[in-house]
Amino acid sequence: MCHFQETLWAEDPECKKNARKYCCCFSNGKKKHLAVQTGEVGGDGIPMLTVVVDGCWAKRSYRANYSSLSGAAAIVGFRTKKVLYTAVRNRYCMVCSRAAAVNKLPGKHCCSKNWHGSSSSMEANIIQEGFQNSVAMYGVKYAKFIGDGDSNVYKTILDSRPYDELQVEKLECQNHLFRNFCLKLKDIVRDSKAGPITLRKCLGKNILRLRKSVISATAQLTKNEVNFDCCSILQKHILNAPHHVFGDHQNCVDSVCSIQRKNDTNWIPIWVIV
Repeated sequence: MCHFQETLWAEDPECKKNARKYCCCFSNGKKKHLAVQTGEVGGDGIPMLTVVVDGCWAKRSYRANYSSLSGAAAIVGFRTKKVLYTAVRNRYCMVCSRAAAVNKLPGKHCCSKNWHGSSSSMEANIIQEGFQNSVAMYGVKYAKFIGDGDSNVYKTILDSRPYDELQVEKLECQNHLFRNFCLKLKDIVRDSKAGPITLRKCLGKNILRLRKSVISATAQLTKNEVNFDCCSILQKHILNAPHHVFGDHQNCVDSVCSIQRKNDTNWIPIWVIV
């Protein structure tokens, strides 16, 4: 951020207004009402919400080359699907950059640079800020959040301790879990040490079927009330998914295994021998 910004904001209220991060405050009363209605209220009487968090960057850098100059993140209510908090982090200002290129001081402008850290830490910083301001902005606490597999965000929230007496709980996003599941399987297919090429090709052709099998088992059980027995059954179905996909249907449930599939070639004995 250039050294002109503090002076500029003091002199130009309109620029100061535009340069601030924007936070959306839609249907706050509805969110609090839903939390109270379902009994999600802390000992101090403050409603506790479940939210969804995620970030994005101006440059795609998935799994490598985290060098984006701009990033954004948002906190969204799980039930209402309304935006609770959003902000942008920029590591670059065009006016400042052009002035520096010709060794001049930038003129009066609304500087967009507000971040000096790494690109990968932009998301965590914005989400942390949103959690720390939830009580002041809405009078609620974000007790649980649904996010991707990025452990950096959760660690940042825990380290900042936005709520002294409450530890925020993280719930893994189902879509990201399935994506990571498929990525790990693809890594096995590419690994020459994982097994014979014939079996690895067979695995590569059935990655989506493995994913679909797990999704089907989950959907089947979520129709009923979730309890410990339900989770135990789901675990068995997930562990049986490779057997089902590769032709071993001894432990399959009829509701998730068609008669046609039961005539498939059984690859399981071959895998075991190898």
